[in-house]
Amino acid sequence: MRGQTTAIEGQELLQEIATVFNHVKASSDISNTNMKQSVFAIEKVSSQFTHLLNEIDLLSAVSQQNSAETEEIVSSIYEENKLLEAIDKATGKLQTLNHELISLTE
Repeated sequence: MRGQTTAIEGQELLQEIATVFNHVKASSDISNTNMKQSVFAIEKVSSQFTHLLNEIDLLSAVSQQNSAETEEIVSSIYEENKLLEAIDKATGKLQTLNHELISLTE
């Protein structure tokens, strides 16, 4: 009878252990699912950051190109201004020569 009681107690203990293992497995499955979802979310965010960095690189390149073009325009305007100043000086000299010629003919 003692052997039978011990066998029953052993079976009950095994059932309790099996129940605990089932709970541990269920918890592990939930954790695994949560981990997979977290990894998916991280991959998605990483992909979005990569896309954002590419957009920033593109904007930077466009900005540098615009800056270079602006510098060329400013340089061109400066050169044109120098030419206009030279034309203004030449026009002033022509006017002076014109006045001198008029006074010589009078």
